[in-house]
Amino acid sequence: MAFDARVKHRLLLVAFSTLAAVAPAQDAYFNVPLAALTLVEGDANQLVQAANGWGWSEPRVAIDGGQAWLDLGPTPNAWREEVHLLARAAPGKTVQGTIAIGHYRSGWQVWRFEIPADRADAKEENAVVRAERDAYARLLQLGWAGGAWFRHRLEGLSAKLGETAPVGRGRGGGEFGDEAYEMFTAGRALAENLQLDRDMNVRGDGGGEVALASLPGIDVREYDWTALVEKLKPQLDPLARCVPADQHAFFVSDLARGARLLREADQNGAPVLQAMEPRCQDENLLRRYEDQLGVRAGEIAGIVGAGSAVLTGSDVSYRTGTDVALLVEAGEAETTLDALWQHMSKTAGDAVDVGGEHAGVRYLGRASRDRRVSRYAVALTGAVAIGNSKAQIERLIDVAKGTVPALASAPEYVYFRDRYARGGDETGFAMLTDATIRRWCSARWRIGEHRRMRALAQLFETTAAHAEELVRGKIAKKDLAVPGDEMWLDRDGVHSARWGSLWFCTPVAELALDSVTEAEADAYGRWRDGYQRNWTQFFDPIALRVQVDDKVLAADVSVMPLIAASDYKKSIEVSLGAKIDPALADAHPVLARLMMAINPASRPFKMGTRLAASMAPGLDVDPLAWMGETVALFADPDPFFADLAAAGDPDEFMRDNWYRLPIGLEVAVKSPLRLTAFLAGLRAFVEDTAPGMTSWAAQDHGGKKYVRVGPSEESKREMRELEHAALFYAVSGKRVLFSLNEDLVKRALDREVAAATVKDGGAKDGDTPPAPDPVPVLGESMALHVSATGAQALRQLSGKVARDELQRYSYQNLPILDEWKRLFPDLDPVDVHERLFKVRPTCPGGGQYLWSDARHCVESSTYGSPFAPRSGPVFPPIVERLTAGDFGLTFEKDGLRARATLTRK
Repeated sequence: MAFDARVKHRLLLVAFSTLAAVAPAQDAYFNVPLAALTLVEGDANQLVQAANGWGWSEPRVAIDGGQAWLDLGPTPNAWREEVHLLARAAPGKTVQGTIAIGHYRSGWQVWRFEIPADRADAKEENAVVRAERDAYARLLQLGWAGGAWFRHRLEGLSAKLGETAPVGRGRGGGEFGDEAYEMFTAGRALAENLQLDRDMNVRGDGGGEVALASLPGIDVREYDWTALVEKLKPQLDPLARCVPADQHAFFVSDLARGARLLREADQNGAPVLQAMEPRCQDENLLRRYEDQLGVRAGEIAGIVGAGSAVLTGSDVSYRTGTDVALLVEAGEAETTLDALWQHMSKTAGDAVDVGGEHAGVRYLGRASRDRRVSRYAVALTGAVAIGNSKAQIERLIDVAKGTVPALASAPEYVYFRDRYARGGDETGFAMLTDATIRRWCSARWRIGEHRRMRALAQLFETTAAHAEELVRGKIAKKDLAVPGDEMWLDRDGVHSARWGSLWFCTPVAELALDSVTEAEADAYGRWRDGYQRNWTQFFDPIALRVQVDDKVLAADVSVMPLIAASDYKKSIEVSLGAKIDPALADAHPVLARLMMAINPASRPFKMGTRLAASMAPGLDVDPLAWMGETVALFADPDPFFADLAAAGDPDEFMRDNWYRLPIGLEVAVKSPLRLTAFLAGLRAFVEDTAPGMTSWAAQDHGGKKYVRVGPSEESKREMRELEHAALFYAVSGKRVLFSLNEDLVKRALDREVAAATVKDGGAKDGDTPPAPDPVPVLGESMALHVSATGAQALRQLSGKVARDELQRYSYQNLPILDEWKRLFPDLDPVDVHERLFKVRPTCPGGGQYLWSDARHCVESSTYGSPFAPRSGPVFPPIVERLTAGDFGLTFEKDGLRARATLTRK
């Protein structure tokens, strides 16, 4: 969909008239080098250095009764030879303000300044406008909240300057543990396989029309499931016969569990929760779809009974708008439909009847023009279906008539339903078939989604251009002249007859798409070819099983196969063919333990062996021939953490006490004899290459031996920082333990003695405390366990880093909220943003955004603002409620299986 130039011109004219209405008359303009700025508080040299420093975050400037910026150019973190402060303020008054610049290590620094009124210069107006324009460009590229408004202002100010708007792409926020979390929960694998957020690069809008049917889709081979499912007879979901085989499906055994799961996902994110992904906005997704359908998730069971249910749809674009249907078991389908439809019709408002007939089956329907009401229902054999889309309801009828294949007939569904058997503690089971993913990769879906994104951009721009009218409620209804579409404004926002609204955009399944432009066809061809190059053999499905109750949140996902360019590739090369030995995860209460399977025959391992041999040619043995298939890194409970918590300066404490870190490395031993030879050869090699620099001493602890390797007295005299440094190791028949903390090694030896005593029957009642519960090992290739005490220790170790990350997330909402407060001073800026763009900015620390008269800015009640930072929560509220977590990965022949279990208070 091309964005008509006349529409764009009209929007800019409206924008300029709006700006003229809200901008103060006869502004005074200031352009002052930072080095010449009169500071009331702070050091001038530090200010100049900070403003020119690479790696500093987006600076903030606030003044009383105006706006101000630093001229840092349109690109974040750009270098400037000399930075100026530019301001627009009321004439005849001294400008008083604050500059805040933050650094990832040192935090935020604040400088207070004054600019005398006589330094105003009308000739600096263009320079001020350019600084403002560049500030919007930087915010847009950073991907912070308010992107639609920033782009709108960027284009308007560029036009005022007679320049082309700088072009950049949003980069999103920071990283809050998301990399490790995605890896262990298979989130990375899902993103790699589906690539739903990878838009096509359409070059231009020209060219003739191309028939959509002529564009080939993905032709990667389908996996042959015949041999795998030949003897399988799992219990299938009753409603699998009603769902199209090429749609996603999420089954729940009963509606009560399903309603709870929906609430959990809406509040905390999906698929497992937002444990490592702070949310900075509330999209009210569940309520949007409940409002459309006219029934709350928790009400359905009371109307239709407690049967099983399935949620399905053509795609998973829930945030922007998708066609969705809920099917529930119903013995008396027609009677159940009447009761359910009566409830759904209570709040239909001005919706009109849109019911009809498809393939000889009648369905009910009511819808409003803006899709806030969009309700359809149909009785099927043994089931009732409700949905928000006529297209979806008709597809379900086609399945019932047998003209569209049902999910129950898909062999991959049978295979995964055997792996994830129904019943037990299962809350829900999700399935993405080969046909579903293949359809999402089709020309129709990708080009349709691309057009939707462009339409949404137009809706955002139109909303921004009419912000004043929409926020002030000055219009009951107003038609907009848009070629090829019917578009209008009302109190709820901007609407398009073709594309819907920001509240609900027309789903891809409903788009009339028979032909596309040559530019779109070429772009899809490039996308398709690039995507297919990442597959080596097959193109296959994904299954997910979840459990949600008061204490446990768990997920088990299988992805088959992995994309060839997967981020898991290196780990697979090292681990495939080996399995973690659970015996290495002894049951003592660790803070955290990371385990990994190592295949000595793998190519990376052999390369490491050769490298070690080349670095130590004096060793006459194979350096790593003694190793088993498992390594484990763990952290022990230790007084170290209490001392760290009590330290005034944690960073200084870590610098002075690093040698006390209670971290242990355990390696499985395949051959004790070869390990002995290796250690003897290593000692001889070290003493030969660095004579007199190390001290090796055997130590005794309760009859058990361990070795201390430390610097010699001569070494300590030359390097005082090594005075307390030492490496300790102890060898048992199955493992060798290395640590910098001697007490950790002693505790391990004590446990070994106690275990041997119990095994030999020598223990008496009261001699030893009861053994702790075994630590779960959820993966055969990689496993991670974090205990409740480990979570607390993690807060102590990474508290500042984690808190700073959350603080940055919170601050990303502040620039747009400041804008709304400036433009609409009598309104809550959070309410203004939600009214315009249908999402509500939220503080990830659980705080509120409030205006500060003293600092002329919006602040978070938990984290403050760059002008007055506060030490808020270390983790989001959902993470604070977690007590332990276990994660595991198993690399299979053609894919992976990931499991995660979180326990909470």
